Amino acid sequence: MPANSNNSVIAWSINDTSIASISKTGLLTAKANGVVVVTATTTDGSNLKATINITITNQRVSLIETTAQSIIFEVYPNPATDEVNILFNTIQTPDINLFDGSGKTIKDINIIKKSHGNYNLNTAHLPNGFYVLMLTDPSGRTNHKSIVIVK
Repeated sequence: MPANSNNSVIAWSINDTSIASISKTGLLTAKANGVVVVTATTTDGSNLKATINITITNQRVSLIETTAQSIIFEVYPNPATDEVNILFNTIQTPDINLFDGSGKTIKDINIIKKSHGNYNLNTAHLPNGFYVLMLTDPSGRTNHKSIVIVK
């Protein structure tokens, strides 16, 4: 969102709730195999919108198993302009991958030294759009979050 915006809330939606659900923070939770269209829309009256098709597969894993095998992390601010803070709570320092809305790798980050569970990702060079951050720890546990860049 622009720095002078009074409303930094993003409305998240999907086209098929039988395949997945999406939270108010943009966390997509799979329910079944299929393709969903995720839409992020600004609520400040600017009518900016970004969409991405996400294919969901391998939905035989229970929610308990998925949660136990995932890294927990937070991303803020979201939406962002010039920087995204990634706060993670893992013993082992994770690798960070940034993908654009089409799934193309934008940046791979190997954190050499753990910085108190916090990493600041410069997004000033990125155009407006929908992105996905994925964290992977050395044991192979992963998790991802979507972010929106709005200038």
